[in-house]
Amino acid sequence: MHKLQRVQNCAARLLTGTKRTEHISPVLKALHWLPIRYRTMYKILIFVFNSLILLYNPRRALRPNSCARHSTDEKQMNFGDRAFSKAGPCLWNNLPPNIQNIEDLELFERVLKTHFFDKAFAKAPLSKDVGKGAV
Repeated sequence: MHKLQRVQNCAARLLTGTKRTEHISPVLKALHWLPIRYRTMYKILIFVFNSLILLYNPRRALRPNSCARHSTDEKQMNFGDRAFSKAGPCLWNNLPPNIQNIEDLELFERVLKTHFFDKAFAKAPLSKDVGKGAV
């Protein structure tokens, strides 16, 4: 992933004429490009949206029936976590319910990209105590 991110960063610098010493996040944000990590999750979730995956039916109701949860293969752990059969349902289950419940592909793609874009470029809130001396 790191090597792919470096390639994307170089491409963004080439297109915008940004110097190597300048921070790349504002450049990616201006180009409206998702970082590779989020781009990968985006593509997996688009594939999940278009795929037929067995719905997870728990023995007792843990959530309202409108919330779709997909089954994951519990046998796969470390190395297998990158497999689509594990990563796809895990990413899907971590989506907010309002995104999971979208039925139109174009709307799903748009909302999902906005969701990941906000996560990738959100600024961390500053603590109230930052910059204040102890009194």
